[in-house]
Amino acid sequence: MAPHHQDHDNDRPSKRAKVMDTTGAAENTMAATTVSSTAALFQLARGHLDAQWNQREAVIKQSREITRESKKLIVMLQRHDPKVAFAESEMATFPAAKAKVLQMLSKLAAQFKSRQEFHRYSSNVKHCIQEFLEAVAFHYFLEFRRMIPFDDARLLLESLGLQLMPQDYIMGISDVSGEVMRFATNAATKGNTQWVEASRTYLQDFYHACLSLDASFNENDMNRKIDTTRESVLKVERLAYDLAIRQSEQKLFRKDLDVVMQESTAQ
Repeated sequence: MAPHHQDHDNDRPSKRAKVMDTTGAAENTMAATTVSSTAALFQLARGHLDAQWNQREAVIKQSREITRESKKLIVMLQRHDPKVAFAESEMATFPAAKAKVLQMLSKLAAQFKSRQEFHRYSSNVKHCIQEFLEAVAFHYFLEFRRMIPFDDARLLLESLGLQLMPQDYIMGISDVSGEVMRFATNAATKGNTQWVEASRTYLQDFYHACLSLDASFNENDMNRKIDTTRESVLKVERLAYDLAIRQSEQKLFRKDLDVVMQESTAQ
């Protein structure tokens, strides 16, 4: 019986080895599966990040093009002759140029499939929206001599599929002060008192509106833009004052000249 027990005991190491081999193989299979799953997850994440990166690059490119075309609109508007009716001037080409930018904005909006996507890239989009709004607000001033209402600007952008945030509205129209000041300067050189006065009133109203902003509005550039608006107000006020004095002196000169001519004729 002893040899039989000895043979039985000798079989145990081989069985243990087989069990260990099976366990090791299973662990290796699980490890390989885990590595494969992790690699698949990273590959999926990589594809997602690459797609976001490509979309961001496309958005930035379109935004730069819109910003450039919006600046062209502003330059075009600055060439408007205040003495000529807006529709009869060379600004008759403005609607077509504006329509081109609107089409570009519509294509930009098509990039975003949801509000979440729009907000994800809002930092890349806001500058072109603000630049376009500056052009629209300047055009609105030349047509109606007042500030474009927020709802009008919001509806315009919503019709294109874009959202207008209040801070983008304020930041956009705040840059109009410099354009209005330049336009008033050109009007003053031509002796156009009406446009100088309209510019002065516009800038004063806008500056007072800026001062009433809630303290919670904490845009980094806003304080600088308010200071720039104040400088524009002071420059246009000086223009209006100087123009009024010059015109008053011209009237007195013409009156004195008429008196001299009458006396000369009487003699």
